[in-house]
Amino acid sequence: MELCSAFCPQIYNMAAKKSLTPIQIFNDDFMLLDCIKRTIKYAKKDSIAAIRQGLKTYRNNRCVTLFSPMWAKIILELNFQTAGLSVLDFSCGFGGRLIGSYASNLVSKYTGIDPIAENIASHQEIFKIIKKHSALTNKTFDAFFYRDIAENIINNINEKFDVILTSPPYFTKEIYSSDNSQCYNKFNEYDAWKQQWLYPILKKSFELLNPNGKMIVFISNFENITLGDDCKEMLKDISQKEVTCFKFQLPNLEYYRSKNIKKYDTVWITQK
Repeated sequence: MELCSAFCPQIYNMAAKKSLTPIQIFNDDFMLLDCIKRTIKYAKKDSIAAIRQGLKTYRNNRCVTLFSPMWAKIILELNFQTAGLSVLDFSCGFGGRLIGSYASNLVSKYTGIDPIAENIASHQEIFKIIKKHSALTNKTFDAFFYRDIAENIINNINEKFDVILTSPPYFTKEIYSSDNSQCYNKFNEYDAWKQQWLYPILKKSFELLNPNGKMIVFISNFENITLGDDCKEMLKDISQKEVTCFKFQLPNLEYYRSKNIKKYDTVWITQK
């Protein structure tokens, strides 16, 4: 997670829908001072790192979320026993699944797709660290990144993969860019987004799997949108096989820990 944060400064200019970005909060003297006070009071920390974290969750504002590399590592180790896997991630985001794939020691090739230039640049910087580590530990690991919308790239990929490992955008839950190419800007109604973007991407990705390959999709319901449940039904329709489910407990935010509210992220898995 520290690698993702260190190499993805662009997250501070992004936010959940209807939230201020951390940079907007930082640039407001009143909110910055209030954030510092709240961090000291509730998180009981006064470091720069703690305050930076506080900017992400100040009051009801939410920064975009970082995918935990540990989740990718765990889910790969639970589903595969042999090494040398090739992974396709059609929504590679901020590097969590790249790092988790490498840490699993099961993946030898990772291919990531993302339309945001800063995200691809971050992946390339993270990959430099991975290459240094792999050289020191005699591991075989390679990675390739495409900066474009998934539907453009995925229709031109001719190779096959052992794993589709991804976490698509949660429709409009988080706003990464105002660019018209973003899927939630192209399809701003949920049903249209689901049928015209998510389903075709899942279907085409599934077609790129090797025999017995697995599709692993992290996606959950949020607010009143049944995104996780809908994805499960799509995968069942696409694969014509059973779809299994794992849940990962999300860490409580510093300010709400006292409420002891447990939240989970869901991963759906099916096989070719």
